[in-house]
Amino acid sequence: MQVQLEHITKRHRSGDEELTVVDDLTCDIQEGSFTFIIGPSGSGKSSLLYLIGALDLPSQGRVLIDGEDLSTWSSTRKNKFRREEIGFIFQSFNLLKQLTAVDNVLVSEMPVGVSGEDRQRAVDYLKQVGLGHRLGHYPSQLSGGEQQRVAIARALLKEPSLVLADEPTGELDSKTGAIVMGYLRDLQKQKQTTVIIVTHDHSHLRPGDHIIELHDGKIVKQYVKDATPTHV
Repeated sequence: MQVQLEHITKRHRSGDEELTVVDDLTCDIQEGSFTFIIGPSGSGKSSLLYLIGALDLPSQGRVLIDGEDLSTWSSTRKNKFRREEIGFIFQSFNLLKQLTAVDNVLVSEMPVGVSGEDRQRAVDYLKQVGLGHRLGHYPSQLSGGEQQRVAIARALLKEPSLVLADEPTGELDSKTGAIVMGYLRDLQKQKQTTVIIVTHDHSHLRPGDHIIELHDGKIVKQYVKDATPTHV
C-alpha cells in the first residue's frame, strides 16, 4: 500500500490558542517499505500516524492511499479500510476489558463472524509473542508489556496491507521488543506490507529503512538508513 502526503497541515484549538501539530508536510511512503517516524516528544509523530490511518482528517492538504484521496471516502469505506487493511498498534493498547486475550486479538473479526481457523490463528500469534500461558486472561490480569503483545498479535492476525505502530516496543523488554520487530519485518518481507512505526528507540533501525525525522510538525530529515541524509 502506497501512502502519499501532500502539504498536510493539522491544527488543534486549545482554548483561545490554535496549535499546529503537523505543518505543511509532504512525503511519499512506498508500498512494501519499512518506515520509521522519529523526533522529540510533541513533534507531531502520533498525529501524523492518525492522519494516515483515517482516524483524523487534515486541516489542509491530502492523504492519498494508493493514489486515492482519503477525504473523498465515505465513513463506511473508511471504516472498512481501517478494519480490513490496517493493523493498528497503539501506545494505549486499546484492549476491551471484558474480553480475554484471545478475543481481543479476534475483535476485528467479530462483526463478520469468527471461524475455528481464526481462533486457532489468534492462539498461534499469542504463543509467538510469548503469551501462550495467558490466552484466557483479561487485560486487568496482564502487565503493560503483555497487553502490548496482545495488541501486536491483534494487528498481525489481519496480515494487513498497512501496519501503523505507535511506540510498539515501548512497554517491552529489549529481547521481546526485538522479537516483535522481527515479526513486523517478516510480515513486510513476506506480504509486501507497508510498515510505519513511530519510535524513540533508534536501536531498531536497519539498513534500507526509510527514516522520516520530524521537529515541530515539519520534516527536517528524510533518508534511507545508511544513505546520506537529505535536509528538506
